[in-house]
Amino acid sequence: MWFRRKGDRLGGYGHVHKHTDGWFSWEAAAIWDFLLRHQRASGVRGDLLEIGVWHGKSGVMLAMAADEGETAILADIKIRPEELKRTFSRVPKQAWDATHFVECDSKKLLDRPELEGRSFRWIHIDTEHTAPALRADLDQAHKVLADDGIVCLDDIFLWLYPQLTDEMYRYARAHPDRFSLFLVGYNKAFLARPGKVRAYMEACHNGLIDEIERVGVRSCLARTARMGEYQGFGIGPRGAHLRHHGLRHNRDQFDY
Repeated sequence: MWFRRKGDRLGGYGHVHKHTDGWFSWEAAAIWDFLLRHQRASGVRGDLLEIGVWHGKSGVMLAMAADEGETAILADIKIRPEELKRTFSRVPKQAWDATHFVECDSKKLLDRPELEGRSFRWIHIDTEHTAPALRADLDQAHKVLADDGIVCLDDIFLWLYPQLTDEMYRYARAHPDRFSLFLVGYNKAFLARPGKVRAYMEACHNGLIDEIERVGVRSCLARTARMGEYQGFGIGPRGAHLRHHGLRHNRDQFDY
């Protein structure tokens, strides 16, 4: 469960975010919080997986989101126990108890007994930032993602790693039955099974901007394409006071 303080939508996580080394933005954290809470409200169940942990700045959010009977698996080629203990010391002990750490190369992750028989509702991929590695990680994610789960990719549309954005689209086109994009922004891309994309898009359209604004993230949700032209929403800093930006000739129209 989430461990919340009165009036604090992200529970004790704000303190963790402020004092933990890593590149996980507050904007991305707010979007994660919204989507994880949407999963809970919709009855989506399953374990949670992060591939590429560093000091646990984002991984601890998954541990905090684990409901009873769910496990957060945090995997990295090198687990840093002291740094992770420091991060987890800033949240209730239940988060640590819900977490299992796996040290291995991501390409061999599915060979590990800790993952046997598991189905994940959330998979965050933040590994070596090469196109072949992302392709291999997406292959593995496909095998263990729950039917109504989410795959989150790191550093999409970041100028340092254009190969990741290119590979994401190449993979989606090569395997249209596996994943579809439903949201991209703040260096993260969110994918779901094609049959579940519309439900996630509806949730984002109806509530995302309101919810993240309550924790100080002032953004605009954009859908400037028609169906068949491009799949998914974009999200970024708000300009011209627009909370939602639809088609160019009719900004109030979202075609999805």
